[in-house]
Amino acid sequence: MNIVITSGGREIKCLGANTGNINSGTLRLMGASCSASALRGNSYGYATDGLVGAGGSNSFPRVGGFVPFAHAGQISFGANGSISGVDNANFGGVFMPGQPVSGTYSVNSDCTGTTTMTIAGVDNSWHFVILQGADQVIFVAIPSGYVWAGTLTKD
Repeated sequence: MNIVITSGGREIKCLGANTGNINSGTLRLMGASCSASALRGNSYGYATDGLVGAGGSNSFPRVGGFVPFAHAGQISFGANGSISGVDNANFGGVFMPGQPVSGTYSVNSDCTGTTTMTIAGVDNSWHFVILQGADQVIFVAIPSGYVWAGTLTKD
């Protein structure tokens, strides 16, 4: 495995390869502890992409049985544990701008947390990790049938 330390020691980028496998990733500095106040009042922008399983009767174009999608938007974390924002989505080439985002969030003392929210009327949940003094939040979606992960960057 090869590593490069960047951002004044706040990030480690790694790359490893062996027969049939290539692995890469980025390790980022986390705070020692967190609370909901780490996100409270902050707004974040994001751009993500992924794949949705082939279930359902929608007519979105498919790639190998999956619908590719991309999202770009903004999320704000309220003082009362609420989430609000707007999402612009593209599912299989079908653009859906200005979709409302609303829900709730919670933060654990180890700087991890969860959301329960509705994006464009669809229930979503994320597990997330707060990084770099809450300048970034990385997430992975947890509904089955989704392959969706991304980074929120503080506005």
